[in-house]
Order: sequence, then C-alpha cells, then structure tokens
Amino acid sequence: MLDVADSARASRAFYRRHHLAELADLIPKKPTVSSSLVEFGIRSGFYCAFAFPGWQALQTHFERLVEQTARVGSDRLADNQQYRPPVLTNVVQRENGLAGRENGPYLLLFSPAPQENCWGKTAGQIEEQFQARGWQGLTVPEYLVLQRVFAEQYGDHRFHEEPLDASGGHWLWLIDSMNENECSAAMSRGGVVNVQAVSRGNRDSRRAALAAVVVPLNHSSAG
Repeated sequence: MLDVADSARASRAFYRRHHLAELADLIPKKPTVSSSLVEFGIRSGFYCAFAFPGWQALQTHFERLVEQTARVGSDRLADNQQYRPPVLTNVVQRENGLAGRENGPYLLLFSPAPQENCWGKTAGQIEEQFQARGWQGLTVPEYLVLQRVFAEQYGDHRFHEEPLDASGGHWLWLIDSMNENECSAAMSRGGVVNVQAVSRGNRDSRRAALAAVVVPLNHSSAG
C-alpha cells in the first residue's frame, strides 16, 4: 500500500536538495488524502508517487525550477550524461482544467511505463483516452521535476524504467499542458532537455505518453 507520508517526505527532500526549499515548505508534513482516489490510482497501475506544492507555486518559481532540474549538473550523473543548457521553445501550458492542481499541494500517482495504446497517436487522441478512464497526463513543471528524479535514479535520461533505445533518452507528450491547438512535447538526450509546442494533431511513433491521477494533499488535524 502506498505510504503517503513517505512519498511527501521524499519529495520535500528532493526540493531541498535542489535548492527549492520554498516548494518543500508547501508540502504538508502530515498529509491526508482521499483513500478512494489513491485506490483508483493503484488499480490503474500507478505505483509511483511524487508530491507537488500546488499550481501557483510551480508557476511562481518556474524559472528556478528550470534552472535546478534541467541545467545544474548532478554528482549522480556521469560526465557524458551531465545537463547542458535546456531548449524551451514556445512552451505551452494551460492554466485551467488541471484536475485540482490549482487548489494546493497534491500527490501525483503515475506509472513510469508508457501507455501501450498511445504510441503514434496524436495528443488529442491520447487526451480522449485518458479522460475516458479518469486519468490525467503530465504538465510541464511535473515533467521537469520527474525527469530529474529519474535521471538521478538511473544515471541517464531514459525517464522510463526500461530505456527506449541505446541513447538513454526519451520522447514524451505532456498531455496536461495541452490547449485548444497545441501540446508541449518533451525530449531529452545527452543531457539536453528540450520542451516545445507541437500541434495537438501531430504524430510521432517515438513519442510516449504517461498517465497519472492527481490526489489533493490536505493538512491533517494533528498538523
């Protein structure tokens, strides 16, 4: 069973280790969650969890988030995997329809395994599939944080548990960034994080999509 307190604690430690204490301070130390939402996420196959401070904080500290997660080097990476300046081109990120992220800190339940029936599909088609199942996708700030988490865990930029090819890179739709016309697509290879706006009708057989469930984190009555 998912230990929400442990997930929140590990997430706070990540933010502090990467000089983002303002974000760590917004994660409840004794969080409570909707058990039904957590159970739904687990039934959906989402066995990873990471805590985020809420949408307003992610937007306020976005530039520092980019710096600390996609530019600064890491002693957990080999020289040939070190971060180089990221490329952010006309990045799209919608501000509404975010499944409660706007209301405060939350836990993102997800699986790092790409959804099998999403390869080669457009962002619009994938969003329809996710909505039919009650799932969310990734936003741009969530992607930036999680790609750093996995890079330091695996020692390369695969993002997924199993690398997609020998490059150790990845290609992803960030489905919960999508607006009426465009969706942000992310790629990281050789230490360069690249996020750019792509038509929501675009197809790329290499581009994966991750699904998730947003679970609000509340402060317990004990503090």
